[in-house]
Amino acid sequence: MVKDSGRERNSEILQKYLQYSSIGFEFVSSVVIGLAIGYFADMKFETKPIGVLIGSLVGVGLGLYSFIRNAMKLDKKLSSKYKGKNSKTDEDK
Repeated sequence: MVKDSGRERNSEILQKYLQYSSIGFEFVSSVVIGLAIGYFADMKFETKPIGVLIGSLVGVGLGLYSFIRNAMKLDKKLSSKYKGKNSKTDEDK
């Protein structure tokens, strides 16, 4: 029984780690995709820094939007899962 409890706990920790890692990966990939689109727009239309600047700003904006949305979703999910487990009342403090 103790081993199963330890495995479940390790599985939960790994799942949380992967969820947080995916949020960071989405942010970075949004910025890189925005930069790439801006770079190729610069090459096609010969507007050297403008495409990269606009692409990177759009990428950062979309990345931040995705980051905040996913972080709020994950926080809501985790807080509902652990609601009441770690909360202390005034008497416990």
